[in-house]
Amino acid sequence: MATDIRILLVEDSEDDAQLLLREIRKGGYSPYFRRVSSRSDMVREIEENDWDVILSDFAMPGFSGIGALEVWQEKGLDIPFIIISGTIGEETAVMMMKDGASDYMMKQNLTRLNAAISRELRDARVRRERRHAEYLLRDSERRFSLFMDHFPGLVFIQDVNGQMLYVNNRFKEAFPQVEWAGQRVADILNPDWVELFSAKPPQAAGDWTIQSVGYVQSPVGGRWFEMTKFLIPRENAMALVGGFALDVSERMQAEADLLKAKQDLEEAYEKTLEGWAKALELHERETYGHSQNVVELSVDLAREMGLDESEILHMRRGALMHDIGKMGIPERILLKPGKLDSGEWAIVRQHPRMAYDLLSQIEFLKPAIDIPYCHHEWWDGSGYPRMLAGENIPLKARIFAVVDVFRALREKRAYSDIWPEEKALEYIRSQSGQHFDPHVVDVFLRMMEKKRAQSE
Repeated sequence: MATDIRILLVEDSEDDAQLLLREIRKGGYSPYFRRVSSRSDMVREIEENDWDVILSDFAMPGFSGIGALEVWQEKGLDIPFIIISGTIGEETAVMMMKDGASDYMMKQNLTRLNAAISRELRDARVRRERRHAEYLLRDSERRFSLFMDHFPGLVFIQDVNGQMLYVNNRFKEAFPQVEWAGQRVADILNPDWVELFSAKPPQAAGDWTIQSVGYVQSPVGGRWFEMTKFLIPRENAMALVGGFALDVSERMQAEADLLKAKQDLEEAYEKTLEGWAKALELHERETYGHSQNVVELSVDLAREMGLDESEILHMRRGALMHDIGKMGIPERILLKPGKLDSGEWAIVRQHPRMAYDLLSQIEFLKPAIDIPYCHHEWWDGSGYPRMLAGENIPLKARIFAVVDVFRALREKRAYSDIWPEEKALEYIRSQSGQHFDPHVVDVFLRMMEKKRAQSE
């Protein structure tokens, strides 16, 4: 069954619009659409209708994809904006993606269109779910605070031996068949409630407050309750114990929903990064598969180096994105079969800076930027783009540099054949203290020896 989708087409050509719609229908969608080719028409459609996605041509008479993106930004829309053009340059497309566009593709090749729409709709849904979960959590906390001001929970007072002296109306409503005066919780309620009520006070004298959270079976089903118990001192009399139990089921569910939304969003981020890496390898072609090859080995080496799991996550992302800056290098240079001249090398050496300019605008990728920006720095200071030396080079970049060179030597390139593993390892060893951090080299060689022994 086809999936309904509402599409705003910013397109001056009816033929091109029909071409896009045919491709979208092939992807299993049933599109409802409006076609506009001016700013005023686009603004009107956005104000009067809800849209799932905007597909925009880049070059139109009197209007442009850049102008359409500006309207999208001004309206603060959180829906995918995909550029589809026959003329847009790669540099302009990258600039528009920095400004918020979700993706771009050429009219001559629409094979990625449905996959891009599906991905962006999923990402938008995850964002909405996350915002909804955050709203529920904030709303739940506000309501709990209001309830506490009016004693909304199951309020009670008991003596130090656990006998109930007082319960409020909510407590009575929760257990309408129980006469609480002089009764003990352990003698009446089911084990779930007993465990919640039985949090023991400290042995030391003085005021105390204890809190616990428990899942209990109640007349309306399983619920989460937060119990607070505290000492009530009395002059010339035995102290009492007061407490209240609040139903926090909604808060617990909201926290679970928020966690799931966060996990879904991180998964969407990871799939986006993998897509970028594959797009780059298709762009360069000769290095297809290289990014994935270096990721796992980089993660293994990072663990051997003692990095914690949060740093390893950024290591993985940085490894996936290590050559993203090459998206800005012309194909005539990237795919040149012979040696590059000095001018071409100067252009290639700009790709770490291009990576920094792109990724530094993306908040969740900032901790991973060390690898794309610094993996061509050399331990002796002769690398690029900033000629950093020694421990001034970020550790993750030093780790990745060893893996990147090793894997490159073990892959077929236009300018070299595959090196045997032993020869590649010997090269890594020979570059210790020059290209590579000596300590990283030592750990890498030990790790590779261990891997070899385990495989035998």
